[in-house]
Parts: sequence; C-alpha cells; structure tokens
Amino acid sequence: MNITYLKENKYHISLWSSGQTTEIVLSPENGQYLLDEFDYRISSATIETETSTFTSLPGYKRLLMLLAGKIKLEQENNEVRLDPFQVFAFNGSVSTKSFGQCIDFNLIYRDSMRGLMKPLVTNET
Repeated sequence: MNITYLKENKYHISLWSSGQTTEIVLSPENGQYLLDEFDYRISSATIETETSTFTSLPGYKRLLMLLAGKIKLEQENNEVRLDPFQVFAFNGSVSTKSFGQCIDFNLIYRDSMRGLMKPLVTNET
C-alpha cells in the first residue's frame, strides 16, 4: 500500500449546511465522497449551527471525536452527549441529528472494513 502524506494546502475544503469540512484523506485518491464512491475518508468539520443533520451514508461506519465544543447526538431511540476527545462509533445509515457547536474529527469507512480512533495523550499542550 502506498501512503501519501498531504500538506494542509492540499486538503479539500468544502461547505456543508452547518459549517465547513476539511477532507484530509480520501481513498482511493480518485474516489468521490458525494457519490459514495470511496473506501474511507478522514476529515475534520465544524458544526456552526445549533441543530444539524448528519449526511446519511448507508454501507459505511463512522467514528466521530470532538476536538472542541460539546454536542448532543440523537439517533432513533439513542441520545449521546460528547465532550472533547470522546470517540463515538455509529452506523452511517442511522438518522443522526446533532445539537450544539463543535469542531470534530471523523473517520468514515466501508462496512467491510475495520476502523479505530483513539486520542493520543501526551504531556504537551
């Protein structure tokens, strides 16, 4: 497997209904997120409105970690409150609404794959 390290000036930045997304990695490189033609995607997004609805992504799993802020997620009969550096895993096809503003870090990957996200704790600020 070839790994390409992207510099910040190569990230793909786009607007969505509740903020801005910075796509850090999309695999394969010629994949297309909006057409569900990708294996995995690593991104960071801002949620700038009090209420937002996550994009439905059937066939994918999601890992979400807040970098700043606090939000509440509602999914069918489930409610989760997230603080910075908590990781929440969920199915991309589940209807998900968020309440609150934050900056998040995301890993979205095909159901046939496995993903892991953990915060790295160091003594640095």
